[in-house]
Amino acid sequence: MNKIFHISFLLFSFNTLSAQIVISEFLYNDPGYGIDSIEFIELYNHTNTSIDLTDYTFTDGVTFTFPNFTLQAESYIVICKFPDVMNKVFGINYSQMFAWSDQGSIALNNSGEILQFSDNMGNIIDEVEYSADMNWYSAQTDGWGWALEICDPLIDNSIGQNWQPSISTPYQYTGEDPFITGLLTEFDVFATPGYGCFDSGTNLSTPNSSAFSIKYISTNFIEIDKDVKIYNLNGKLIVSNFRGIINTSTWPKGMYLFMTSESAQKVLIY
Repeated sequence: MNKIFHISFLLFSFNTLSAQIVISEFLYNDPGYGIDSIEFIELYNHTNTSIDLTDYTFTDGVTFTFPNFTLQAESYIVICKFPDVMNKVFGINYSQMFAWSDQGSIALNNSGEILQFSDNMGNIIDEVEYSADMNWYSAQTDGWGWALEICDPLIDNSIGQNWQPSISTPYQYTGEDPFITGLLTEFDVFATPGYGCFDSGTNLSTPNSSAFSIKYISTNFIEIDKDVKIYNLNGKLIVSNFRGIINTSTWPKGMYLFMTSESAQKVLIY
């Protein structure tokens, strides 16, 4: 009797934890010439409470175990190959990232592999098995500069079609070519390590009213004249490819990001 109860409790713990921390973005093959200097994996705590990640570990993909560390509510942490390069390219603060080990698994596999994250008891928290094929948007992500990101932490991130190439504006990587001493190489990279599925600091500070029209019909209804994706400011996808009249009465009050394929606009729901 006690043994059956114990097993049931472990299964319940796994199901609860698996919804708290998710692999939310990763870059497995940057356009560099062999050194993959900006590879990273991003984790997201989408709950409203902080979570102690001490001794949590990647049990597949890369070699890394968290030191004494607590991930705050609705916050991201980045595990990467070279924090100095990530700071230079993306401006991400050192407090938001850790370097994975230079022993064992030291890079992500360009042809695909399992990324597995487990708690300090060995329970699998999240697992993603990506591939370098069209189901995982390889035309953009397999060495062409785009990271893969998932905007809704509640949907199944084991399915390639639930991911998307990063929708950020491009950052530029400049570094030394590993084959020709002293020669610098440059390429664009699209990624949002350390925050949600959009670049809230680039060209979004003022509405772009010429791109598309948003008309307030009443307090709870607005009309949109182009297909848009709508995100909250934590990067969660609220609405996908919608055009027409939308009811916002159930949405929490606050700022939202409306994006078309051409531009973006911040909208206050009040």
